[in-house]
Amino acid sequence: MPRHGRAGESIRSPVQIVKQPLAPTLLDSGHRPQGSGAMKRVGMSLVVVLGLAACAPTQALQPKSPGPQIASSGECHADRVAWAVGQPWNQQVMARVWKESGAGLIRPLAPGQAVTREYKPDRINVLVDDKNVVTGVNCG
Repeated sequence: MPRHGRAGESIRSPVQIVKQPLAPTLLDSGHRPQGSGAMKRVGMSLVVVLGLAACAPTQALQPKSPGPQIASSGECHADRVAWAVGQPWNQQVMARVWKESGAGLIRPLAPGQAVTREYKPDRINVLVDDKNVVTGVNCG
């Protein structure tokens, strides 16, 4: 449609309006071109791999040794640590009880503390009173 410019001049628009419908595309018909799903999976896999790689600690943060090794079977022997009864409960006593009992696990128990009831032959229980003194040791 012509527009009028200055002093009645007619200006033609360089854009023509097309009134015919466009041909339907593959996306309009609900079909996807082959490979688009595969590309999304590859892209998501790449994002996951790079994300996990970013979370890995650097070599400088890796431990230099695997840590302490237990030389025993891990089975608890409470009779070996009966000396601990009456001792103040501190880091040194805890480490010595754990090592000398041969247990793989140590569990200090305070008065009134909720505990699980399963028996674990590799665990030493250390009963501690409200003054932080060892009152008993047993396996389980």
